[in-house]
Amino acid sequence: MLHVASDRIEQLDASVGYDKDEEAHLKQLIDAYRSILSPLRTFPSELLMEIFQHAVEDFFPVFDLSQTPWVLCRVCQRWRDVSRSCAELWASLSMEGYPQLKRLGDGMKDLPAILEDALDLSRQRDLSIRYSLTGIPLATDSQLIRRIVGRMCIFPSRPASFLM
Repeated sequence: MLHVASDRIEQLDASVGYDKDEEAHLKQLIDAYRSILSPLRTFPSELLMEIFQHAVEDFFPVFDLSQTPWVLCRVCQRWRDVSRSCAELWASLSMEGYPQLKRLGDGMKDLPAILEDALDLSRQRDLSIRYSLTGIPLATDSQLIRRIVGRMCIFPSRPASFLM
């Protein structure tokens, strides 16, 4: 009789273990599909764009990839598409001081390309650019600075206001 009870306990322990594994698997599925069920997925792009416009500072630091609007591009494909299609997000930029090179990572290799990407995303919108050389270390590569300034000058036909 004791042997039968021990066998039954082993069966129940195995069953509990199986149920716990199944529960963990179902929790993973729920987490994976939660984003699909999110009401934000059906949120109109125009409203999302409006929210994004309020999230961006008056002048966004163009070389700080950890700030809006750059960070919006890394949330998901939809946010990337919406933020990159909204020229208003990219039309008021700041280039003050020297970029935080550690925060840029690999993107720092071609700062002019980062600037050009932002200018391209602003499309034909009037530009507002806040620019200052204050705070740039004397040892800064002057060729790099010339390339950055050169990128700003490739849009001569666009209305732009420069704050220096």
